[in-house]
Amino acid sequence: MKYSFITDKSKGILIIDTIIFIYNLSPYLSYSDRIKQIKINGKYTGPNYKKSLKLSIFAAILSLISLLITAVTKERLSRPSIIITIITFYMFYLSFKSYKKSKNI
Repeated sequence: MKYSFITDKSKGILIIDTIIFIYNLSPYLSYSDRIKQIKINGKYTGPNYKKSLKLSIFAAILSLISLLITAVTKERLSRPSIIITIITFYMFYLSFKSYKKSKNI
């Protein structure tokens, strides 16, 4: 009998761990100029920083509200969570649009 340490469940967990690792690593790779400026000056003072920070915080709060609504109602796709998710993606789109404008991409 051949023993296998990799089961279907562990393959799924490996894929999920890889996705989470890439998701957590991507800010360090994509914002290397910000990290360099923070190391030099001790803080980041880029253009539209405060506006983009406020948009990101607001979108994060909306995401948490959506998560809580989904957890409490035990419905995967409730109307409030769908509406909040759409608003959150729109906020991230606005943030990305202002970032592109500041970098002239």
